[in-house]
Amino acid sequence: MAFLVRRNILGFPIDRELAGDVNNPSLKLLDFILRKQAHNKKRFDKLDRYYNGKHDVLTRKLSNNSKANKVVINHAKYVTDMAVGFVTGKPFSYTAAPGKNIKAIQDSFDEMDNISHDTELEKDLSVFGVAYELLYLKAIDDKNTEERIESIDPRGVVLVTDDSVEKNPLFGIHYQKKFDLNGRENGYLIKVYTAKGDRTVSGLRMVITNVAKPKYKQNYFDGVPIIEYRNNEVKKLVNLLDHDSIY
Repeated sequence: MAFLVRRNILGFPIDRELAGDVNNPSLKLLDFILRKQAHNKKRFDKLDRYYNGKHDVLTRKLSNNSKANKVVINHAKYVTDMAVGFVTGKPFSYTAAPGKNIKAIQDSFDEMDNISHDTELEKDLSVFGVAYELLYLKAIDDKNTEERIESIDPRGVVLVTDDSVEKNPLFGIHYQKKFDLNGRENGYLIKVYTAKGDRTVSGLRMVITNVAKPKYKQNYFDGVPIIEYRNNEVKKLVNLLDHDSIY
């Protein structure tokens, strides 16, 4: 089976017919997507390094083996911090239409600390050009739950869409490194989110290894609970974040 992927897009639009059952994506499809995502992750890792001032110039070696002064002017961090402060320095406010009452929504946003959440999303948008948030229900007790939202590091999530002009979400994948008690890497924890629910599989070096029958935790959001935000169609803020800042 072949999965058609557009090469000029960082996300993963795929042929809807080839995707099969999107509420239970095959292990072969999941493995294919994670292998492709590894290329995007390299770029994201570089952008994160640059934001933290770890530019390639620091490890540059001259051809004649002579020593050189290596100075980093961290424009990446400056641009991001300025952009985040400009956009979220004054928190977003929400106003209801005449005759409408959104107090319940505002109370829920306050409970979830939506102001801090918006700031985290804006930072990811500036550093990586894209940001993701996860919607979920948190159990309060045996009978009650509360809505929650969390931003997800773009290096650990993939939102798969169809290849139509609307890019309708099909399912999402969230993967995290696992470590043993000695701090050594021990594979990946991989969770698949669909409109039906979410299930967990296991992986080694981002390759799916769990073939057991999936057990779903039901999803009550009537759709894929991972939302993608983009700065623009190419998922970039400025080209500056993709180049060395050397003076």
